Amino acid sequence: MFVNTTDRVKSERTWVHPVDQTPLLPTDMNRFMRYGGKNIQMTAEEVNHIRACGQDTNFLRLLGFRDNDSLKIGNHVKLPQFLYPCEDTVKGSSNILNALLTRCASKNKVAICSYRPRSVSGPCYVALLPQLEVIEDGSQVKPPGFHIIHLPFMDDQRKIVDIRMKKENPREAVEAAKAVINKLKLKSFVPVEDTSLQSVYKTIEAHALNKETMQPVEDESVPDYERMKRKLGERSEAFLREVYSEGYDPEKFKPAKKSKPTSDGVTKPKTEKTPATGLADQDMKAAVEAGTVNKLTNDVLKTWLKSHNVSVSNKKKAQLVEDVESIVNSL
Repeated sequence: MFVNTTDRVKSERTWVHPVDQTPLLPTDMNRFMRYGGKNIQMTAEEVNHIRACGQDTNFLRLLGFRDNDSLKIGNHVKLPQFLYPCEDTVKGSSNILNALLTRCASKNKVAICSYRPRSVSGPCYVALLPQLEVIEDGSQVKPPGFHIIHLPFMDDQRKIVDIRMKKENPREAVEAAKAVINKLKLKSFVPVEDTSLQSVYKTIEAHALNKETMQPVEDESVPDYERMKRKLGERSEAFLREVYSEGYDPEKFKPAKKSKPTSDGVTKPKTEKTPATGLADQDMKAAVEAGTVNKLTNDVLKTWLKSHNVSVSNKKKAQLVEDVESIVNSL
């Protein structure tokens, strides 16, 4: 039941015994880890102790220093944090941080530390990127402190498999694609507002001020399609002529749209589709040249192969695509 009130929602989670349904306390439950073919039983305290590598308190331990150039954009694996002193908690922390900040900034160094933010989390390695204070027109623009950049572990970095196409693309098609890309490059990027966040602010403002209507938020991230069309000119048409064969209709190869549930949670029944009649040889050849054969349904592939007297029984889609490509190449 939904009640339209402003009371704070309280969520609770309870664990019960699977047989007698009696409530279980955290001390009544243990965890297991599979090791050497056996289940090793551990308590929650032992698991937290292992996860914390034997450390019982939170810490930020300095390990050494590296050059600023050693910090790459690929090291960004988690949202950064900002570190600044707090004299109420630690006396003299301002002097220590200012001395470290000044020396790191003057020598273009980042401090590498072992960091454990919470008692329930394991330690990680971070880089402290210095930021000096910036004052403009008598007001502080940037506060002094360190940006905490979380560094990846060795198993967080993976090599990307370089997948190459089986056959080389025509030189004319490559040049046409380069012309399109060069015209659509951004010379400068202007930051835009987060549309979803602005919508939340507008909704809160409308409720607070008892407004009956809310002005919609303009999505500044939507591309200017008219300007893009003017910049491209005939280049887009030239690219389509080089990539697709004459008479190719991309509407035939669009995947079917999935039905979405309505506001009342009921999914509309799908309309019955007419049986696939197959594609012409010219359309299938265009699909092979464009590399979109694997996007066709199995029924379309089987119908086309049957029209060429090819057996399709007990064949998966990969085998069907391979048979289609071999027949098209032989035509």
